[in-house]
Amino acid sequence: MLTPEEVQLALDRVAVPPPDMAIEPFHDEACGPALRVFLALSDGQIGKDLAPDDLLYNRYYWLNRYTSAYEAKFGYDAGNEQQISMLLERIDFEVDWNVLEDLHNAARGKP
Repeated sequence: MLTPEEVQLALDRVAVPPPDMAIEPFHDEACGPALRVFLALSDGQIGKDLAPDDLLYNRYYWLNRYTSAYEAKFGYDAGNEQQISMLLERIDFEVDWNVLEDLHNAARGKP
């Protein structure tokens, strides 16, 4: 997982939402930070030195954390679940599905 310094770096670097993104969730104090970290990981602003599986695990965690916070604040959005599915569909290397399950549960606040 990312260090607190890397998380802060992501938050500092991604201050403006992409043009096609809704502004409200991006700037929301509950779900915006997780979204910004996910975006920084996705566009290579942070995590360039991570192995492919570690980058995927981090992106998966932060996207699930965002989705959980988004649902708590704004309600369910099938588009968020679709993003998670698309992330998993693009995997072209071996991953540990147990790790992904643990990350999902951690990001969603499940034991």
